[in-house]
Amino acid sequence: IGPCKTSSDFRGLGFYPYVLNEICLHLNKAGLAKALISTSTDNHASVNGIKKAQFHQRSCGTRIKLGPKNFWLQKRSI
Repeated sequence: IGPCKTSSDFRGLGFYPYVLNEICLHLNKAGLAKALISTSTDNHASVNGIKKAQFHQRSCGTRIKLGPKNFWLQKRSI
């Protein structure tokens, strides 16, 4: 899902962590046990929302776009 943007009228109201948790509940009901989310480390609002949704940082890296496909280049494990 993405890219996503929250309207300025609704920022800071907890919608982002709520939506992330609802997506995870849906995925869990579909039989998936893990979810991965990525964002730029300088996107502080997104990072804070992800933390509020109780995601844990696993690695730091760079997303590389080659044509229509995206790849994750992992820099380091945490």
